[in-house]
Amino acid sequence: MKITVEAARLDHLPPILDDIRPEDYREWYAGTGNADIQSVLQPVFAEGRYARAAVGEDSKALVMWGVDELSESAGSVWMFATSTAERHAIAIHRHLKPQLQDILSRWAYLEAWADSRNTKHHLWLEWLGFQYEREEFLEPLGLPFKLYTLRRP
Repeated sequence: MKITVEAARLDHLPPILDDIRPEDYREWYAGTGNADIQSVLQPVFAEGRYARAAVGEDSKALVMWGVDELSESAGSVWMFATSTAERHAIAIHRHLKPQLQDILSRWAYLEAWADSRNTKHHLWLEWLGFQYEREEFLEPLGLPFKLYTLRRP
């Protein structure tokens, strides 16, 4: 499958949300307490923050990710994928690695919190080079999340 990466747009969301991985949706809800992903992400598009989408041949977004700036040199990475993306994981991974280098050129330190139940998310983060640090119970629901970090070489 041919994959392209582009700046994420609000119109990418409906197809993703129609096919979002159930584990990613549960993780989103556990981390935000808000089931409406589109309303939570609205400021990302309005403020022009860093967000990208991997798009398939049918012009539908398969994966969306972004970085929330923690400081001038640190960012918190978020990501969610569709069930369709799972079937094309290797092709998508080939595009995510270079994207990660772009992110690391902007932020020297990255962190990613993943729901402890979302084991595929853990594998993706580790494949991208993130290191597991620790597990904490996070608000708003008090569920366990794993912290992964990556530093610019």
